[in-house]
Amino acid sequence: IFYFFFCYKPNMNTYQYHKKNEKIPPDGFDDPPAEEIDLPPGFHINISAKIEKELTKRSYTPLCVRKNQIELLIKYYEKGTLTPLLNKLNVGDTVPVQIPFVTRGELPSNERVHFDVTQDWSHICLVAGGTGITAVYQYLKYSLSKEMGRQNSKGEERKESQFYLWNCNKTKGDVLLKNELVGLSEKHPKRFHLKMNITQPTEQKEEEEKEDKTGDYSTQYNRFTFSDFQQFFPKPSNKVGVLICGPIPFNDASRKIFLDLG
Repeated sequence: IFYFFFCYKPNMNTYQYHKKNEKIPPDGFDDPPAEEIDLPPGFHINISAKIEKELTKRSYTPLCVRKNQIELLIKYYEKGTLTPLLNKLNVGDTVPVQIPFVTRGELPSNERVHFDVTQDWSHICLVAGGTGITAVYQYLKYSLSKEMGRQNSKGEERKESQFYLWNCNKTKGDVLLKNELVGLSEKHPKRFHLKMNITQPTEQKEEEEKEDKTGDYSTQYNRFTFSDFQQFFPKPSNKVGVLICGPIPFNDASRKIFLDLG
């Protein structure tokens, strides 16, 4: 896992690599400094590069943007297309960046919508798989800090929404932003409910379970099922929203369960 900083100037599409990438523990992340700029949920950036004479683009979700700096958490894949190139960047190198662009959600009716905390949802179900947690974390952090005092579509003051996150990874070592997520659950215990899901537990499962019981969240050590989602998430209604981010097969499996739930 690598922690990237990019500096940029307004009206330019070439961004300068500001600081060497730093290897960080998969379950740890430094507290961000002050003076962050609000980044509405659903906004992403594109990083592009010519690889074997072909232009390659990848989308990444900034963890935060402050002044003239973009902060990214990128998982390095040795056989990946773009991350090996990013891993070789030196201080002062530049990469083409398109910022910002919006990822839109899609409803079963194929009506496209923006992710907006002003939507009249009293409960938000979040499902993240692997690196999909970066987009979900962005949404959670923004929503929990900005929802207070907002109005609904009728101009009435909103009640605080409840957030339920099912965070799925193959192993405990794959979990990203764990400290941040646990921190949010401790800061908002009545509003944010966290479930960690490890699908390929190690032999130290019993010790891991003992450790997890000390936190304000719970961990499940097997693949999720219809029954798991039914027990963890609120009952379906027009006041319940669902946001899913992860690999396509993971998204499809999660979406099917929610559709079966009604």
